Amino acid sequence: MDKQHHTPLTLGRQKVYTTRSSIWIGLFSGCPTGKDKRKERQMPKMKTKKCAVKRMKLSKGGKILRSQGGHAHLNNGKKRSRKNNLCGRTTIENHKVTKTYARALQGR
Repeated sequence: MDKQHHTPLTLGRQKVYTTRSSIWIGLFSGCPTGKDKRKERQMPKMKTKKCAVKRMKLSKGGKILRSQGGHAHLNNGKKRSRKNNLCGRTTIENHKVTKTYARALQGR
């Protein structure tokens, strides 16, 4: 497939677009691409990281809550109080990591 090649040339303040068959003169007005290049393009929305949603939770105060590891297996040598403490959630204290995870969660 052969794409049409648009070559912009400057003619004072105006730009001239040329293809094999025709010429457009103007400030992007008759540009053959079909889109107005003066419009600002919006950035796409950031997607929520699904792995972060499954592992962490954003509290109302803005803290990141995560579940603690170490209670899934090999529990024979651990005391009951230690296992009970590991079942709860804890906050992430590092502010840089908190900011990164908050962006990954996107306000969930």
